[in-house]
Amino acid sequence: MYVWFDALSNYINALDYVHDGQAFQDFWLNANERIHCIGKGINRFHTIYWPAMLLSAGIPLPHTVFVHGYFTVDGQKMSKSIGNVIDPIDLVEKYGTDAVRYYFLRHQHPFEDGDFTMEKFHTAYTANLVNGLGNLVSRVMKLAETYLDVPVQRPEAVGFSEEYTKALEAFEFSTAMDSVWSRVGRADARMTEEEPFKVIKTNPEEGKRIIAELVLELYHIARMLHPSMPATSKLIKETILANKKPETMFPRIDL
Repeated sequence: MYVWFDALSNYINALDYVHDGQAFQDFWLNANERIHCIGKGINRFHTIYWPAMLLSAGIPLPHTVFVHGYFTVDGQKMSKSIGNVIDPIDLVEKYGTDAVRYYFLRHQHPFEDGDFTMEKFHTAYTANLVNGLGNLVSRVMKLAETYLDVPVQRPEAVGFSEEYTKALEAFEFSTAMDSVWSRVGRADARMTEEEPFKVIKTNPEEGKRIIAELVLELYHIARMLHPSMPATSKLIKETILANKKPETMFPRIDL
């Protein structure tokens, strides 16, 4: 018990609580949100002992305790002896940070245990990022670069859907990501159905209108991706500003 008492106090001791330091003022006392993100195995210590310690000292409690589940690999607990440990650094080096963030945010439930396999990860990467978002951005921006004389004017302010914002506020990250990819799917379907690459040759003004609207849709998608895939979000925005087709966003990778 004394070990946990000492360990838990580090949340505020690291902020210079003992001297009522500026960090403690900024990041605890006056913070708009105090959120603990913990694994389910230490739930009791953070929802019973730690609040009791804070209350006894007259210190404000965390607003939220976000408790996540554990990962298994092929249905088994990760173990060095079994040799099934997944190194996230290896994943990042091979697939990129945003791809790893994408998979765990969209394809693993935030509050439940999740099972990971390289096959499922690779399938999601290829289908949703290489053939999905990456291909869409490449196709749309190739048309924009070819047929639009100037970059599309981005709107000053764009609101987010209620579904998306509520999902983020409730830590339902997979739901938030699903709402982003529904927009990716709709934009991709519009490319297929309206065929602006054909329309532009017979009705240039109509073709340019469709292309410009698709570029704006990419901008909305980029804004929604900013919290989860910041590098991808930035790249899409820069691509729109430059009015050029980007380099390959998500390269094809062998499993």
